Amino acid sequence: MLDLSRNRVLTVALEVTDDASRKAAIEDAAIEDMHLVFETNYFGSVSMIQYALPYLR
Repeated sequence: MLDLSRNRVLTVALEVTDDASRKAAIEDAAIEDMHLVFETNYFGSVSMIQYALPYLR
């Protein structure tokens, strides 16, 4: 892995293939938190695309 610490970039190791960690994340999260994450990740992306598309045409 590259040493990104000199550029003030924090790297974090994630285990996304572990079934137990994925299930625990969903089971332990409140529905309000999931709603905020979805709103940020989905609608945030849609808003940025809608903003940028007229300039990209």
